[in-house]
Amino acid sequence: MLTDGTIEFDAKALESIAKQADGGDLKLVVDDTGVKDLKTAQVQALQDNTVLAVYDIYMTSNGKRITNFEGGTAEVTVRHKLAEGQKTEGLVVLYVADDGSKTSMPFVIEGNEVVFTVTHFSNYVITYDEDVAGYKLCPQDETCVYAKFTDADTKAWYHPGVHFCVENGYMQGVSLTEF
Repeated sequence: MLTDGTIEFDAKALESIAKQADGGDLKLVVDDTGVKDLKTAQVQALQDNTVLAVYDIYMTSNGKRITNFEGGTAEVTVRHKLAEGQKTEGLVVLYVADDGSKTSMPFVIEGNEVVFTVTHFSNYVITYDEDVAGYKLCPQDETCVYAKFTDADTKAWYHPGVHFCVENGYMQGVSLTEF
């Protein structure tokens, strides 16, 4: 069971949960289960990952699971301490569906806490990726892949995301000098 974390729901998620509970008592369950309770397809999907934690998150009302927020969201905060030698840059949060498909979840790290937003409850996995952790950080100067864009700031808060997208061809400028 999760003993050190929080879940905050937005109004739409709360409305959806209340409707599905239909007046019954609610129980929120957040189990750090490890891979032992995952389906075979999920375990196979994670075989190349360094799994640090597996969270099975759900609610029940009158014995029925409630997992769908019908367009709402919940912010999940879990305490997570890195092992010696690990860097925060190597953490990855994944949603792993029953069929084994994986979706990388955006997240932030606040001290010793990992915070991510979900649109439904299910299995969420924190993994560690040595390749990402060892990635040489951009010096955020004129050598940056998007420094050529005069309307983009290499020192701005959005730098890591834009750098990644430009470097990997997901985004390009509208001209040679404008992003």
